[in-house]
Amino acid sequence: MTGYSFHKYLLIVLFSIGLFSCNTSETYDVRNGVIDLKNYKFKPDEKINLIGEWEFYHNQLLTPSDFSNNKVPKGKSLIQVPQSWTNENEFEKYKDKGFATYRLRIITTDTLTPILIENRRIFTAYKAWLNGKLIYNAGNVADNKTEHKPDLQLLISDHLQLKKNNELIIQVSNYDDGRSGIISPVKIGEYNSSYADKIIELILIISVLSIIFFIAVYHLVLFIYQKSEHSNLVFSILAFLFVIYGIFSNDTLLKNIINPGFDTITRLFHLVVSVYPALITLFFYLLFKHEVSKKILKFSIVISIIFLIFSLFFNIYWVRKIIFIKILYTFFISIYFILKALPKAIKNKRQGAVWAFIGMLFLFIANLNDILFSQGLLKTSYIGIYGFVLYIIFQSINIAERFSYTSKRNKSLAEILRKQNIKYLLLNKDYKIQNNELKLSKEKAEESDSLKSAFLANMSHEIRTPMNAIIGFSNLLSENEFESEKRKRLLSYIISSSNTLLQLINDIIDISKIEAGQLEINKEDSDINEIFTELQALYNEKNHSVVDLKFILNKENLSIYTDQIRLKQVLINLADNALKFTETGSIEISYKPSEVNSVKMITFCVKDSGIGLSSEQQEIIFNRFTKLEQEKEKLYRGAGLGLAISKNIVHLLGGEIKVESELYKGSVFYFTLPEK
Repeated sequence: MTGYSFHKYLLIVLFSIGLFSCNTSETYDVRNGVIDLKNYKFKPDEKINLIGEWEFYHNQLLTPSDFSNNKVPKGKSLIQVPQSWTNENEFEKYKDKGFATYRLRIITTDTLTPILIENRRIFTAYKAWLNGKLIYNAGNVADNKTEHKPDLQLLISDHLQLKKNNELIIQVSNYDDGRSGIISPVKIGEYNSSYADKIIELILIISVLSIIFFIAVYHLVLFIYQKSEHSNLVFSILAFLFVIYGIFSNDTLLKNIINPGFDTITRLFHLVVSVYPALITLFFYLLFKHEVSKKILKFSIVISIIFLIFSLFFNIYWVRKIIFIKILYTFFISIYFILKALPKAIKNKRQGAVWAFIGMLFLFIANLNDILFSQGLLKTSYIGIYGFVLYIIFQSINIAERFSYTSKRNKSLAEILRKQNIKYLLLNKDYKIQNNELKLSKEKAEESDSLKSAFLANMSHEIRTPMNAIIGFSNLLSENEFESEKRKRLLSYIISSSNTLLQLINDIIDISKIEAGQLEINKEDSDINEIFTELQALYNEKNHSVVDLKFILNKENLSIYTDQIRLKQVLINLADNALKFTETGSIEISYKPSEVNSVKMITFCVKDSGIGLSSEQQEIIFNRFTKLEQEKEKLYRGAGLGLAISKNIVHLLGGEIKVESELYKGSVFYFTLPEK
């Protein structure tokens, strides 16, 4: 059970206690020690208050035998019941310490209805007889302090039967309280309903105290998990102390069942009453620091400590004697919060201030009643317990509301934080993506720089070789005279080296254009057989006596719409590459029609019987600036750009290029181009 439903239940229970404790009561005046009930029939749920002039025998402990045979002992007077015998009456004012006997004669015609006699407060030890039979004994009644033993149990008789003429005698002794005698009304009612009321009242008060106990535990747990909220701890202590207060100050059967002893009840009760004002002030100070004066807090703590020490270590009589001062102290603390601090908090719109004010108002009313009742100015009873219950309820609602407000605010802040986190994560994600892109770009740049560095180192060697040949042979021709045959041979070396150098330069230009996206493609209808025939004539001019280079023409004489010059460049690159890595055997260059996803294609193939490629080499063979540095201790010259250029040209022409190879068993390079 939590929240407002919990407090609603508590209010219902509290209302029920008030309902059952205020059963219908009829008042018949007691005159000259006699109450006439001849015309009254006892009814369920109805009680008679035996209020009025009782016979009173001060400093006498009389028993039923002292009134036998219509004897009237000496010293008879009349006293108003209920009230302390210390109050003024028409005869004299009696001292609070002493002993006395009360006597009441009851006249009735209802002798069949079983009845119950009850009283909530007789100070501070008593014996009660009805028609000569002892009906209750609380403590030890004595005519001296030594033998006297106080007890605060309620007078609740067993099943009784009235006669036509009845005699109720109550002995009382007191050496422990400032009030003496029968303090609350003696009541008489139908037994079953009266006892049932007591049981229901007991159940209800236990329910209230149990609920308050769980409130205390709940707020203690809240403090354990939220140690910064000290108000929860103070409120928990307040609730625990209230449970103690309710157990030992309650005029119900609970006091008779527990019966902890007069001293225990008194000291625990006064302990709670002593510290309550300071704890209330501290509680409100923690909630409303800007409205509650720190001076008031310090003052209440000092006064409470003084009262606490007095209650624990001084004589019980004086501890009970100053109860009025303690109630008055609590009363003035209540006035401060009702008239100043809490209205100011409400004006400043502090969370929970309204509930705090309502709870304090109930406590103020209860304290005011108790002050007036203790002075005999009201004929009610002590209702401080109800004031404290209502105070606890409304302060609990106050804390619940503040907790709910804090929870909602935290949820709102959490939602704002969540949105900010999402925004941050998105920004962070974008940042990470950008960072990854930059990282990849950096890696590519570094890789490109590394490859270019290697390429430039390789180029310097590749360019130097033909240049040295050109320069060397040119110098020989210019400085010496050679026979015609030798001159031709030297010139052929110069031409060959020049062609090699030109090819290197062309490759560098092409790869630069490809990287810049400036390589031009000019497509036109081309006869593939014508292209192959031209290439065959070109290679026939070269001497390839060891390797058999074949251009296989297709009988269908296929045509293709493409860039004829770039197609020749790819075929020459693949053929030169095959010649470079094939020492013996054959090289076949062919083409055939094919179809990919319903698109007519032409597949070109260059197959050699050379050294082949490993799987690792096949993965990088088309990369820029990549070349086989050495295989079987043979250095293969070249810039490592031919296959990379071929791959890019094939892509620009709308095709794909691939390789299939096995180390030392030759390679097959093939690429497909769309027919149209």
